[in-house]
Amino acid sequence: MLIRKDETCRLLGGISHVTLWRLSRDAGFPQSVRITAGLAMWEREEILKFIETRKKNSLPFSAVPKRKAAVRA
Repeated sequence: MLIRKDETCRLLGGISHVTLWRLSRDAGFPQSVRITAGLAMWEREEILKFIETRKKNSLPFSAVPKRKAAVRA
């Protein structure tokens, strides 16, 4: 079953859309299914498997590497 971004964020513990975007850049996160140019959805079962994997490895969902801030001159 495909789920939208809001439901995906809720399943991941209420993370923000920005955090979901950061997670989606991670190689271990399930790829979204592009429905239209403006709509991406995820397979619910794949998200649940991702959650279980994170729990087994004791990693929070927000453990996403952040980019370093640009240094301004």
